[in-house]
Amino acid sequence: MWQHLKGLGLDEKQREAVKAIKNKEMKDMIKKRADKQIAKLELKEILAKDPVDMKAVEAKVKQIESIGTDMRLSHIRAMEEVKATLTPEQKKKMKEMIEMGPMKGVWV
Repeated sequence: MWQHLKGLGLDEKQREAVKAIKNKEMKDMIKKRADKQIAKLELKEILAKDPVDMKAVEAKVKQIESIGTDMRLSHIRAMEEVKATLTPEQKKKMKEMIEMGPMKGVWV
């Protein structure tokens, strides 16, 4: 999504706002990816035991899926924050760019 913003003719205020949103989102994603990797390692540890504690497995799988859901929602929130900084013309152009590219269907 971020690369599409370059072609929208953002003014200085918009660029600063988008930069802040992007940096916040990237920091959040780094933390969430690390949490997800740790949870996956913990799941492997649980599965290595004999017998396997299925309640612990279920809880860990739910935790991993929850982190993934949080990541997706965080991305959508960031997109909505960015859209709030755009003019109607920029929103239209952005939507057209996304519909033609690899992010087709991501514009919410």
